[in-house]
Amino acid sequence: MLAGPRHLAVLPVLLGKGEALLAGLDLPALGYSCERQVAGERATHMFLRRNAA
Repeated sequence: MLAGPRHLAVLPVLLGKGEALLAGLDLPALGYSCERQVAGERATHMFLRRNAA
């Protein structure tokens, strides 16, 4: 289980046939929300926060 805010930087690199990093995960059901998403020059930055129980 992750605790506290998380910063995830996603780079558009395709290796092989590719694989969706968060495919099959229901973040809201796991108690997470995307606080903010910023499209940068080389990556998309996602800031995830654990919701209060």
